[in-house]
Amino acid sequence: MTEPGTRLMAGKVVVVTGGTGGIGKAAAEGCAALGARVGRPFTKSTAQGARTAVYAATSPEAEGMTGRYFVNSKPARSSKNSRDATAAARLWQVSDQMTSRSA
Repeated sequence: MTEPGTRLMAGKVVVVTGGTGGIGKAAAEGCAALGARVGRPFTKSTAQGARTAVYAATSPEAEGMTGRYFVNSKPARSSKNSRDATAAARLWQVSDQMTSRSA
């Protein structure tokens, strides 16, 4: 990257949740490469991040708990926005259009 490019975000602070893997990690690394200071709050190791999903998929205690949201290996209530049927329908519609499934 050119020197001016590495200063593009100099002096900026970027906070990335989910910055330990996948798109979040790539975004954090990209911002850092452009000169930003990157904070990654709420980070867990890969094993810690996978623990709840593995628990929900394999634990006898979670058997029969379909469609539930889990936090730290315990069932929890998801956010109000996550239960908004109108928003869910709109998200599906926009996603469908963007991926050209309906085209």
